[in-house]
Amino acid sequence: MKDLNHADWVLNSQKALIIKVNANISTVLLNDKTNKKLVVANVSEKDIDNLYFLTNTDQNNNYLYIERFDVYIQGQPIPIPIPGLEDSVKNVYYNSDTNSFLNGQKIHYPFNGLLYQQDSVFSGNTFSEYVDFISNCIPLSPSTNGLKKTYSFVLNPDETKINPGQLSVVGTGSSDSNNQLGS
Repeated sequence: MKDLNHADWVLNSQKALIIKVNANISTVLLNDKTNKKLVVANVSEKDIDNLYFLTNTDQNNNYLYIERFDVYIQGQPIPIPIPGLEDSVKNVYYNSDTNSFLNGQKIHYPFNGLLYQQDSVFSGNTFSEYVDFISNCIPLSPSTNGLKKTYSFVLNPDETKINPGQLSVVGTGSSDSNNQLGS
């Protein structure tokens, strides 16, 4: 067995936390010489509200973040395009992570809709209601109201390196909305 590093630890730990919510959620570790990622797919509307994530700290050698986020409508093989949703989800995740760090919590629940009501005009109770809210607010976006949704996302544990006077993240993967998950 090869030596494991910090990225392996954070991804395997996060995978275990996701499987604790529901063992039927697909979790695939992608691992090559330069990139390690966790692809999470087939997350139901109920399960997304209950997912929890390791809080990043200033002691970590890696910084776990959402690199990509997609919404699928039942029966559709490709994700539904909701302009701005991915950026919004990344921001919600970042804020949840930051608040958990500041409060000394080891885990955070970024998809718990009640936690981010204070930061927006959203007044629903679930993440899927948040997606419906966003899809209804964006012109030319297909509405997701009343449609059964599943979610997929990619977690990236980029290595952090402290340089004198600044913090930089190595391999700050980009999010190209034209790429499909796992491709």
